[in-house]
Amino acid sequence: MRFLGLLVIGMVVCPAQNTKQLPEGPGRKTTERLCGSCHGFGNFMRKRDTRDGWNNVIEDMIRRGAKGEEEEWAEVSDYLVAQFSPVRVNVNQATAAQIAEGLQVKAAVAAAIVKHREGNGAFKGFEDLGKVAGVDVAALEARRMFIDY
Repeated sequence: MRFLGLLVIGMVVCPAQNTKQLPEGPGRKTTERLCGSCHGFGNFMRKRDTRDGWNNVIEDMIRRGAKGEEEEWAEVSDYLVAQFSPVRVNVNQATAAQIAEGLQVKAAVAAAIVKHREGNGAFKGFEDLGKVAGVDVAALEARRMFIDY
């Protein structure tokens, strides 16, 4: 499974393999220089991770031979966090589309969350989401830290 994750990350970053541009921001050029020689940038555009998650990726790449100074890797980490960290979702205010994208659930599940909220009032906590028909609370648990009420 870890190999699959690295393969996906490897497919993410290579300009030779993918011509998508990384978003503008402090650290972009350093990220392109340190990561772009081995990886395409396409999957970066879709991946969302926490600072710890991105730092684990960076540490793994360094163990595999990626070269750069400590300050440069810190700049890459800051850039990745600023550009590609998970979005917080307020389930009491978000649209179904925002819930689906932010919590990475199917559109039908997001719609059920909105319908439940409209019919029963605001969610007070994570446990309330378990009352929504079609919501797999165990699957949603991984996104729990990104849910606001």
